[in-house]
Amino acid sequence: MCVKVLLADDAEVVRNAIRSLFSGCEDISFVGEAATFSETVEKAQELLPDVVIFDLHMAEGNSLHLPAGMRLLAISIANDDEAKAIAESIGAAKFLDKMSLAQELIPAILELAPMPAANPCGIERMVQTQSDKLESGKVVEAHLSAGE
Repeated sequence: MCVKVLLADDAEVVRNAIRSLFSGCEDISFVGEAATFSETVEKAQELLPDVVIFDLHMAEGNSLHLPAGMRLLAISIANDDEAKAIAESIGAAKFLDKMSLAQELIPAILELAPMPAANPCGIERMVQTQSDKLESGKVVEAHLSAGE
């Protein structure tokens, strides 16, 4: 099974960093990207992904209404009560802090998938590899250079 993902973040460097976390993962496929709130809504309706990874800062006070069956995974550089409340208010099924993405993003996507992935990408190996990248500063450096 391949989980179809739409990646929505206004910072290209963050989208690139997130995509790099999935190299070699056959169970997750990026079907599209969006850089604005309106583009996210359009692409979600057009591409019908299973999971939408969405940067909370793009919500701009709007609710994100997704077609039935889609799950919203909200991400933010902030990990406080306000960010969690925004995620809840826009209907996010899950919320992740951007600094924890290397360890938590792949398991979160697979958790939100409509059915469990048959072979979850050697998940323990991938999580460890991404954790190593995080510790070496490669993923963090991408976030920091984006000014997030």
